[in-house]
Order: sequence, then C-alpha cells, then structure tokens
Amino acid sequence: MAEVSFKVSSRVFLRSLRLVFLFVVLLVVFTFLSVVYLGPDNLGFIFSLKVKEVVGLPERVTPQMWLDSLRHGVLGFFLGILTLDVVYAVFTVFSSVLMDVDHVPSFLGLPVPARIAHSFVFLLFVCFVFYFLFRDKKLLVVWGSSFVLHISLDNLMVPVFSPFLLSPEVPRQLVGVFVFVAYFVNFLVGWRRFKEVFLQKK
Repeated sequence: MAEVSFKVSSRVFLRSLRLVFLFVVLLVVFTFLSVVYLGPDNLGFIFSLKVKEVVGLPERVTPQMWLDSLRHGVLGFFLGILTLDVVYAVFTVFSSVLMDVDHVPSFLGLPVPARIAHSFVFLLFVCFVFYFLFRDKKLLVVWGSSFVLHISLDNLMVPVFSPFLLSPEVPRQLVGVFVFVAYFVNFLVGWRRFKEVFLQKK
C-alpha cells in the first residue's frame, strides 16, 4: 500500500511541476514578445545586458513587493484548495506568485509597464496552449480564477489588453466581484470533484 501511495504522490508532484514549468515558460515568452512588440529597439537593449545587471535584480525588489508576493501566495493557496485537487492547488499557488515575473523588464529600465503580462491577452494565450496540450477544461477554469484573483489583488491597476493597448483598466469598483467569481468558480470545481469521489461511493 505504501508503494502505491508513493507512486501516486510522484505522479502528482511531476504533473504539478510540469504545469508550473510550462506556465513560467509561457510567461517569459509572452513578456519577451510584448517587450519587443512595444519597442523593437528593446531587443538590442536586452541582448546588451550584462550578467551583473540580471543577477542584481532581487536587490530591486522592495519589502512591499515581498509582502505582496506572500499575500498572492497565501490567498492563492486558499483559492487552490477549493478545487480539492493537489495538482490544481499547487499550480494555483505558484501561478499566483510567479505572475509578477513580468516586472523584470521594468526593473531593467525598459520603457514598458511593470505588469506587462497582467493581461487578458496573456490569459487567453495560456488557455490556448494548455488546452492544446492537455485538453483539460477544468485546468483552464482554475488558471482563469488564479489570474482573476491576482489582478484583483493588484486592485485591477493593470494593462488588461497589453501589449496592444496599455491605457484601459478595469474599474476598481469591480475588485470584490472579481474576487468572488474567482473563489466561487474554484468552489464549483471542487464540489464537482467532491461528488465524483465521495458521493458516488455511497
């Protein structure tokens, strides 16, 4: 029995790791392409960067930013566990925190928004790739709720159509609505799993 449990845990861990890794790759690719789209000259700046400048990036992260990351992680955890699925929960926590990797171009001094990937365009980009690779509709819902919660915690002060339009923002009065939708959607995912696992056994 212990051996079976170990195999299941290993499979869950590897799937979670794969999703998180793929998410980071997609985030970096989207951020890079957005930076180049907003200014083709930025490409030359990127390739002229020195290792010292990149390595020193953590020093530019303020204490407030660390606290924001902690807040995203904690609330992402509570959002993820509503799904009653370890893979979805782990992915939600990491995607909630790692979304802010898109701050890097701004930290480097590039003339782009700090939250360049906090965009519905990025949301759809990830959905398309995830569905193409996994055909898992629940994963798309979980990713969407994670994204919505993240931008809500940023008070919706994000370029929601980046990189094509940088000025429009969602009215801040909708923060509460967005948070409710994020948690409610994941609750529905978890309730469906609860019925599948527990109620059908009865």
